Amino acid sequence: MLTTNDPKTDILPPAWVLSFLDEQCPQPIVAVVNLIRTARLFEKSFNDFLEPFGMTGPQCELLFLLNCHGKETGLSLTELGEWQGVSKANMTGMIDRMEREGLVIREKHLHDRRLTMVKPTAKGSELIEVVKIPHEMHMEGLFSCLTSEEHTQLIRLLTRLRQKLGD
Repeated sequence: MLTTNDPKTDILPPAWVLSFLDEQCPQPIVAVVNLIRTARLFEKSFNDFLEPFGMTGPQCELLFLLNCHGKETGLSLTELGEWQGVSKANMTGMIDRMEREGLVIREKHLHDRRLTMVKPTAKGSELIEVVKIPHEMHMEGLFSCLTSEEHTQLIRLLTRLRQKLGD
């Protein structure tokens, strides 16, 4: 890690970033570069972890969500898209693939036949149960560099930023 005793540069990602950011760079820019790079590294770590299970990060997120909140009644494509931050059209493609793999099923809404609800299959629920504990351990390992207080603070800060962005 780069140590310059300057809080703005001590938190930078690897040295290559220094060629793009200098000491005159505003802190919000440095923060955004760090946030985006960290998110990409987390995404890569998450996908690498899930590869042996035959899942992608977004598929795993959806199966977790469906198993927690949509097991009985399902969730609509719109609800799932909002959760993932993608359009209904993008969600349709992912659900198509997951349906072909036997992880989810589509059903018409009980009271509104215009709505398609997505539910986990037994295979999808079993896969999440297999992934759950190793996934939690993997995440705990990634966050082990933070104290419990820092972890809580990070969650609060990210929540405030998402709210500012309209989430």
